[in-house]
This record gives sequence, C-alpha cells and structure tokens, in this order.
Amino acid sequence: MDAKPAETVAASSTDKSTGASAPSHDRNGASPLKNPSEQRGAKRRKKTADPQLITRTIRNTPWGYLHLELTTTATTVPPLDILTARTSLTAALTQFLGLTGSAMPIDILKVEGRDCWIRVAREDLNAVAAAVGGWVGGGQADAVVGWRVKGKAGFLGELIGQALEREIWAA
Repeated sequence: MDAKPAETVAASSTDKSTGASAPSHDRNGASPLKNPSEQRGAKRRKKTADPQLITRTIRNTPWGYLHLELTTTATTVPPLDILTARTSLTAALTQFLGLTGSAMPIDILKVEGRDCWIRVAREDLNAVAAAVGGWVGGGQADAVVGWRVKGKAGFLGELIGQALEREIWAA
C-alpha cells in the first residue's frame, strides 16, 4: 500500500475582480498580501560567529607625558596659569637646548594649583624632562622659580596612576 503524505490545504481568499481564489500563504508561510517592507522584517537573521578577542600592544606611542610642579622660594605663590606655564617652559627649553628647544611643540593639558600636565613628542620627552627639571629662573622680588618633574610616562593613564600611587604611600 502506498501511503501518500497528507497535504494541508491553506485557506484561500477570493479575488473580487476575477473571482479567482489565491492562497493566503506561500510555501514559506509568508503572506503574499503584505507589502515588501513588511516581509523583510520577517526573514530569519543568520547567526553570527562568536566574537573574537583581539589584543594589540602599542610599543611606540607618539606622545609622552610629564607631570610638573612649579617650585619657588617666594613666601606667597601666585596661582599658576597656562600663559605663565607656557612662558617658563619655553624659557627652560631655550636655555637648555637653544633654538631647537624653543621650537619643540608642547601641549599643556591641565594646570591646577602649582601642578601642570604637559604632552610632548615621544622623541623629545627625555630632553624636555632634563631641560625643565634643571631650569632655574627668576621670579618676582628676587625669588627663584623652577620646575620639579613629578612624573614621566608614555601614557597619560600611567602618569595619573603614578600620582595616585604616591598619594597612597604618602598617607
């Protein structure tokens, strides 16, 4: 005995203009009466592959960062601003390295109290640290002004971490 698989008959709708009947669903279960924009959302999405973890090590960063503190022998210290910091940094670089030092680009990132955070090219980091750390300039009323290098790093996060580490062990 040959058994034929049972076929299911879908309900049909009747076209009013011709009187012909059309199935209400196609083989995939999509309704032919929906507009194409509604059918696109009904498609199954393919599963994507599991995400992969990709790691990279940045060995040669383009920038270097310095944390500086303005030191002075004066009893009253006026607040440090960006213009004063730029002027004294340029004076220190010019005194130590001449015209080459005055041409080094320096980005002042933050000035807070007597502290200053700067960004320089990685190739110039050691020269700037030596120039600024060894500079002694004249201040107001025979006071001596200089910079103390509190931190030097290849990443800004590392520089901030060094400052926080000093605070933990100083307390």
